[in-house]
Amino acid sequence: MLLHIERGRWKVKRPSRSIATPLCLIFFALALGAVAVQWRELLQDMPRMLPLDTVGSILAAALAAIVFWRLSRMEKPFGHVSLWLLAAFFAGVLTLGQSFAAWGTTELLRAGRESVLRTALYWSGRVPFYYGAMVLLQSALGKGEKSATKAVAVHGLCAGRRAWLMLSAILFLAWIPYYFCTFPGVVSNDSITQLKEIFGILPLEAGNPVFQTFLLGAFARLGIALGSPDTGVALYCCLQALLMALLLGNLLQSMAEASVPRWLLWASLAFLALCPVFPLFAFCVGKDTNFAMAVLWFSMEVWKLLQQYRCGLNQEGKPGTLCLSLSAALVLLLRNPGVYVLLLTLVPLLIWALLQGRKGAVSRLWLCPALALAITATLWLGLRLVLLPLLPIAPMPETEEYSLPLQQVARVVASEPESLTEDERQVIAAVLDWEQIKAVYNGELSDPIKLLWNRQATAQEKQAFFRLWLHLTPRHAATYFSAAFHNSYGYLCPGYLSTIKPTLLIGKQGRIEDLNPRFPFSVNPASSNLKAAMDIPTGISLGRLLVSPGLYGWVVLFVLVTLLSSRPKRLLLAAAPALFCLAGCLLSAVNGYIRYAMPLYFCTPFLLALCAGPQPEDQRSDTP
Repeated sequence: MLLHIERGRWKVKRPSRSIATPLCLIFFALALGAVAVQWRELLQDMPRMLPLDTVGSILAAALAAIVFWRLSRMEKPFGHVSLWLLAAFFAGVLTLGQSFAAWGTTELLRAGRESVLRTALYWSGRVPFYYGAMVLLQSALGKGEKSATKAVAVHGLCAGRRAWLMLSAILFLAWIPYYFCTFPGVVSNDSITQLKEIFGILPLEAGNPVFQTFLLGAFARLGIALGSPDTGVALYCCLQALLMALLLGNLLQSMAEASVPRWLLWASLAFLALCPVFPLFAFCVGKDTNFAMAVLWFSMEVWKLLQQYRCGLNQEGKPGTLCLSLSAALVLLLRNPGVYVLLLTLVPLLIWALLQGRKGAVSRLWLCPALALAITATLWLGLRLVLLPLLPIAPMPETEEYSLPLQQVARVVASEPESLTEDERQVIAAVLDWEQIKAVYNGELSDPIKLLWNRQATAQEKQAFFRLWLHLTPRHAATYFSAAFHNSYGYLCPGYLSTIKPTLLIGKQGRIEDLNPRFPFSVNPASSNLKAAMDIPTGISLGRLLVSPGLYGWVVLFVLVTLLSSRPKRLLLAAAPALFCLAGCLLSAVNGYIRYAMPLYFCTPFLLALCAGPQPEDQRSDTP
């Protein structure tokens, strides 16, 4: 890629095809060097990242050959500046992630000249490869059918309800074998806590969503009324899996009718049916599956609203006000931070709709997001101001939102205590147990530090701590960055599987001895065999890529860049919920935790569908 000045402005001069061929050969050689470094040397002591076995190395080299061969046959392949920047970012995050996985620091970048050279090759060989893969993906996504009717026929699907039910049935039947090994279903650790609160073993607390706690309580008591706690668990899991299959089937049917390429539709069907994450969480009692379903449904409703705008309100009928409002309400009720996802999506959507009304495009479009925003605001206020004060429910622990500042200050204390003055130490000691910080600090889990929080600290002491946190930022910028990156890199490093907590929820998930007298549900003994079987796909490179959350974090950012650079900007509103869920993962308490990233798994086919198909002729809102 070359730069030249044209009329006083910097322009990208794309290489001709004759230049592209030797460039592809050079980039291919760099990619082979990066694969060799990862296979032979770099990852010997990094079992949690993505060690390339022999088969994985051969496949990576073959994929690199295909990518650069296809690029060499394109007319102008190297002019996408945004994708170069994104590829450099991805390669940099992965390189740093390898270092933090092994040592918890940036040691890989400063462990001697030879190590630095290997690291430079590891990074530089990946940048053009990631760039080329994204260029080809964008090109493949653009090859959709221009007609929705023709697209449905090409994909071999019948339109309407029959296609929806057929796709849903395929997914449900593909998941059933997992249920044989987990019946009546897996009860997650958080759900065990909620059951203890329901039956009075623990006091009710708003740390878990109150609505989800009451929903679980209804199924638990129904199971007891029917004669067995296992019946309640089984009913919950079966109903959840059925609704999940119907939702994902509706997504696939909508993708077929939205003119997506054939390969994307069938790849999405295979992904949803065969990736073990979906059946394992479909038959798991937990808040994460519910919330991921709500986020996907909400995103799809926003997408439908945008499609109605493109086609004209009179052609599509009234907006789906009820569905948008109901999906938004579930996002709010099924996860405490869901209110942020709604605000950051519905408010921009409402502003955009009002602007279109002022332009005379669609005059009543704003009613749909306005009503959804009003309903969710009323629900939130009712929960906060009426329900929680009236019921004996303790508020959510304040430290739930403090993961980032607590981890950053704790890392300074653990690694550089001598840099703090006596006054600064006293400020920290007023809210945290100073003597325990270094002993319990874990760079990938903030819970140990949050447990040191002094709940009896005064408001003035807490304010002083957060002022100190901000004051230390310029002095300890590198340490703050290390703390934030160490606690979040798994969400952007494909192949990383956390060992801090159970990732694929199978079998027993928590202490149930004190719960058994009240609600003695069963743990299927066959689940141990399933758990051992899951070690097979997660033990190889491709399996870890598919199961770990990092790949899906990449998809979110790739879609963001694609929508910003080459698609109608209004589609960003449909991608916003997944983007904010990724941001929530990066600020969460656990690094690379699969269940926190569940909305990203669910939304991946949907996000790619936003980028699919030919460029629309309607360009009314291509400008922000």
